[in-house]
Amino acid sequence: MYTGCPGEKPCDALDACCMVHDACVTANNSIPSIPFSLSTPVLFYNSDSPYKNKKSNFINTILKFENGTTDDYLNLECNQNLSNCIAKVNTAGPTFQGNKCSLDQVSQEISLIMDAAILAGRALHKP
Repeated sequence: MYTGCPGEKPCDALDACCMVHDACVTANNSIPSIPFSLSTPVLFYNSDSPYKNKKSNFINTILKFENGTTDDYLNLECNQNLSNCIAKVNTAGPTFQGNKCSLDQVSQEISLIMDAAILAGRALHKP
């Protein structure tokens, strides 16, 4: 359930981490790729955000599935691997043309979400 462009190579190192994570979640949870309607996750990290520059940014993540559950994204192994991958990303490295987001900020936002997902997965005893 990779959220990048199907058939395209990842556009940067962060995108590559996400591609591997999505493949891991799909492989470990047998998520069908077509029946899902993922209305996001929506991450607000633009310059107008009232949470900009706050140490503990609030992230509004909305997952809406027509079929399946959000439990599919609580796989500890996949989420820990994504956290490890993101920690290795050079946020000063190249990204795709037209990108207006800070890789550092996006990495921090995703890391915060993964930390929450890892805690939730542990609490719910997800593999």
